[in-house]
Amino acid sequence: MRLIIACMLSVALVGPSAAAANITGLWKSERGVLARVAECGDAFCVTIVSGKFHGRTIGRFDGDNGSYEGRITDPNTDRHYAGSARVEGTSMIVRGCALKVFCKSQVWTKQ
Repeated sequence: MRLIIACMLSVALVGPSAAAANITGLWKSERGVLARVAECGDAFCVTIVSGKFHGRTIGRFDGDNGSYEGRITDPNTDRHYAGSARVEGTSMIVRGCALKVFCKSQVWTKQ
């Protein structure tokens, strides 16, 4: 009986952390812009849903288990960069790199 309860508790504890690594949903950037990440085909697309660039898709990522790679666009300059995203709980570290040397990162918060 103790073994069954222990197994049930371990499943209950693992479930929320696995769900928290999900990239889909509404995210808020460091500058307060809201973006929705949703499945688009076999990837995940990032679309701005507030502010000046509302409705514009700025990223496309492939991956799972909280780690994603792809392309991201700076909507202010319309420049495209190699991008990555790593989900850790309710935070997502979004990184864009030019020539894989010049990189910038932001921490987005899940809404």
